[in-house]
Amino acid sequence: MYYRIVRETIEQGFRRLNQGDPEAILSKFAPSAQFRFLGDHAMGANLTTPSAIRQWFERILRLFPGIQIVPIRMEVRGMPWNTLVMVQLAIHVPMPDGTAYQNTGLQMLRLRWGRVIEDFICEDTARLMNALQTLAKRGVSEAAAAPITD
Repeated sequence: MYYRIVRETIEQGFRRLNQGDPEAILSKFAPSAQFRFLGDHAMGANLTTPSAIRQWFERILRLFPGIQIVPIRMEVRGMPWNTLVMVQLAIHVPMPDGTAYQNTGLQMLRLRWGRVIEDFICEDTARLMNALQTLAKRGVSEAAAAPITD
């Protein structure tokens, strides 16, 4: 039962993010959570404050309006005080030039009593950097910005 609740909560968070609303995800982060997204680019992050984590989610929605992140496979292990969640992701974004950015990723979450204490995301960096470069060439300056820091 607990694992099903965790899965449903994560799926709901992705659905809300796909609708442009990051609050369902942000509300699950513990105040001392660590958020990490691999890469030295505009989406790269190694964050430990709620405000910086919020900035990252706001940035992804600005850079990739219409983003659809779909959990393909999810594994939940552990107890409520120490839960590990692995999620295989499919990412799809309509790009301004009419093409579609598609990528895959892997997310590892650690939860404690339903709160995210660690969120680690790894996406195909070459594909992501190509998409960011495409946006930058089309005048989206934030696509070439430095990673958000806290």
